[in-house]
Parts: sequence; structure tokens; C-alpha cells
Amino acid sequence: MFSASRLSLLQERFQPKVPLVKLRFFSMAQVTQERKLQNFWKLASVCKEPEDKINFYDLYQEAFEITLDSQKELHKAREYFESEWDIDLAEYEGMHADCPNEFKVLAFDCCILNGSSYIKMKDTFGFYY
Repeated sequence: MFSASRLSLLQERFQPKVPLVKLRFFSMAQVTQERKLQNFWKLASVCKEPEDKINFYDLYQEAFEITLDSQKELHKAREYFESEWDIDLAEYEGMHADCPNEFKVLAFDCCILNGSSYIKMKDTFGFYY
């Protein structure tokens, strides 16, 4: 073991003369989420017809739940659809193993086209059709 005086001498000797620079790195989750938002937007921005929106919903369910905001928007769309159509979506999905196509179009419009998670992507990339 080192004596206290020797330990303090070692600490002084190996103390950096220049302060260390703190680097700021983005976590992989943030980069991945940003990239996913870009990719989902690029795919979604070509969906004009209801059939396109239905297919997008079926293929890319993650796009509707990628952020907390989009999850809230999807939940609001579900509530709105259930009240307007007087239907319980969970019960419907249990019976038919799928959502009604009308809900898929509504979810696309609410969460993707007009959703807060995709505003930046819409401003940056615009539409591809």
C-alpha cells in the first residue's frame, strides 16, 4: 500500500493539466427513433388513397406508437372512433382479429399526417406524391 503522502504525490503527478472536454453523445435510442421517424414519414408521405393508409397501418404499426405523443394521439383517435361509431374496438378486434379499415384511415390521418411526432419530418421532407 502507498502511504498518504506518496498517494497525494501520485495524484498530483497524474492530474491532467488541461481540463477534460466533455463530449455530448446522442444515445443510440434517440438516433434510432429519429431515423425511424424519417423512414416512416418517407413511406407515409406517398399514401394518398385510403387503401394506402390501411396498408401502411397494417405494415407499420410501430409508426403509430413511436413516441409518447403519438401514443396519446392514437389513444384519442381510438376514443373518438369508438364514440362516433358506437363500437368497442377491443371487442371488435377480438371478434375479427383486426381493426376496422375506417379506424386505420382515421389513425393514419390523426397520428401520421397531422400528428405532432411527424411535424418536423413533414416540414423537412414534405410529401413525395
